[in-house]
Order: sequence, then structure tokens, then C-alpha cells
Amino acid sequence: MLATNAGSSSSLSPGVVMSGFMGSVTPKIIDNRILLHVNFLLQTLLSITTINSNGSSIQAPKTSSTSLDDTVTLQNNSTLVLSGYVDDATQRTRNGVGSALNWLLGGGGDAVVEKTHVVVTVEAHTL
Repeated sequence: MLATNAGSSSSLSPGVVMSGFMGSVTPKIIDNRILLHVNFLLQTLLSITTINSNGSSIQAPKTSSTSLDDTVTLQNNSTLVLSGYVDDATQRTRNGVGSALNWLLGGGGDAVVEKTHVVVTVEAHTL
């Protein structure tokens, strides 16, 4: 039972966030077939925001996760190609006099295209 004059408290607790690519491939041979259990995780740090509470502050991450957990059957000497993650960090800026969209008055734009592709290949061989 709580007393009627009891207060409450809150605190901020820091933690750890990981970003990057992690994976595992576990092979199993059954009747001249190679079964591969694949497990991959890709975690991307999107942004960091600051949270304030009772005069204390802490940074909180916003992340995005993509995972793959599957089993694949391969023949001997074959290759499995896993692809699909593309990070697009393209930046665009518009510049010009008046409206940057007015090409007659010198309006224009600049862009820096930066893309990252993750491709994983796994070769299956029996000895």
C-alpha cells in the first residue's frame, strides 16, 4: 500500500547501441545436398535525439534493423549470392538568384550521390 503523500521518481539510464552487419552461416550435409542455415542482421543508426528529464539529459538513438533467417539448399560447388541492402546517402542542394528552380535566372542544383551496397556470397563445397 502506498502512502498518500508518497512521491515518485524517474531516472535516465544510458545504454549501448550497436550498428553494423553481423551474420552466421551453418552448413549441414544431407544426401549430397548442402543445407545452409543463414542468419544475418543489419542495424543502421538513423539519428540521435536528446531527452531531458528532471534536469538530466541523455542521448537516445533511433535505429533501423533488417534481418534474414532462412535455410537454403545448394548443390556442391555452387554459390549463394545474398544482396538487397542499399544505403542511399544522396544529398541535393538548390542554388540560384530568386528561385533556385528558375533556370533562366541562373537557378540550378548540386548533388552528391553516395550509395552503399552490401553483397554476401557463400560458396558450398564438400570435401
